[in-house]
Amino acid sequence: MPRLKVLLVEDVPLSRRMIAALLRRDGHEVREAGGGFEAIEICRREKLDLVFLDLGLPDIDGLEVLERIRDTRLPVVVLTASAVPAMKERATRAGAVMTLRKPASGEELRHAIAQVLSRPQIAATVVPGAEFQSLATEAQREIEAMAREIVDHASSMDSTAIRIKAHRLAGLAAQFDATDVAKSADGLEAAVIAGEELAPALTGLAIALVRFRAG
Repeated sequence: MPRLKVLLVEDVPLSRRMIAALLRRDGHEVREAGGGFEAIEICRREKLDLVFLDLGLPDIDGLEVLERIRDTRLPVVVLTASAVPAMKERATRAGAVMTLRKPASGEELRHAIAQVLSRPQIAATVVPGAEFQSLATEAQREIEAMAREIVDHASSMDSTAIRIKAHRLAGLAAQFDATDVAKSADGLEAAVIAGEELAPALTGLAIALVRFRAG
């Protein structure tokens, strides 16, 4: 039997599949949602034990999701690629019981579950290598495509679009060990939030992309 029924809310499909695989390998039943409104509906309709919630959603801000499901009293662990300290504070004020910086390893997910639900931490299980290798191969193509879109088309995007795309790229790249791309995307998101000139951060992302493509 599944140990817990968990809702995972993450709009980047490859990142969601990776985190879901980490949770399922430990025996948990995982419901997946790619957007905030879908997540709210699931929280109100189904009996859940825990929610893992990314803040960068396409239809509604993750912080608003937290506010809207507060009355369900479900424990919510926020997953975010953002390194901005204020983000964790805002999530806590909105009702999150914990915030994890992406990428969250299987060990970190197990620790969060044990701490939030006051349960003994379970032992790791064997990771099916073929499944994770397949995800990694898909992720390499997706990371390159996402980074290229930002670098090539940033001049035609507004700041909100750049911030959202940079946030998604940072999370996916970090999840699949594309460290330079993740740091550059994170820096771009931070520059947008701070209202800084974006050209240096975009140049940094372009350089990171070239290195990533070179292997």
